[in-house]
Amino acid sequence: MLSIEFNLFNGTVVFIIAHIVNLFSIWLIHFILHQRIVGIPFYLIHLKAHHRIDYVSNYKLDFLTFVEYMVWTLLTLSFFAVYHFLFVDWIAWVFIGEGAIVATFTHYVHDQYDSKNPWMIRYTWFVKSRKLHRTHHSFKAEVGCFEPFMKAKNYAFGGPLTINLADHCLGTFASSKGGES
Repeated sequence: MLSIEFNLFNGTVVFIIAHIVNLFSIWLIHFILHQRIVGIPFYLIHLKAHHRIDYVSNYKLDFLTFVEYMVWTLLTLSFFAVYHFLFVDWIAWVFIGEGAIVATFTHYVHDQYDSKNPWMIRYTWFVKSRKLHRTHHSFKAEVGCFEPFMKAKNYAFGGPLTINLADHCLGTFASSKGGES
């Protein structure tokens, strides 16, 4: 395994690379949750847990949401395990630590999207990201026809720095619809 000595420059470069890799990892996890992979209909869990928020007025945490959180957690931990096996100790820990920060930030901001009065509304990146998230949710599955849901757009979350970089790079970007924030 390649050994790279830790110093401020190397640490900064590795952190930036880790951030980009983790953004693409989150994109991949979300993309997987919209697909049937190896015969497993992840999209049914995601649709019945998260995407029903749009059409269930009294949405609350329940078993399906718990299952989806566990799927997200297991997929995220699998990326962390890969980092551990691919990189020397300090690089692996930078990737894992940065990934934990991105995952936590993403989860928090995602909760703000559905808030009636989010405090982050004052930030342009949040308003744009929230609109893109609503566009993502506009791809609905109809009874017996999951094709539109599986072809949804805007899987990425980049936060204030990269917005939807992964979607732009991977061809899954769709501009936001309407002026609603």
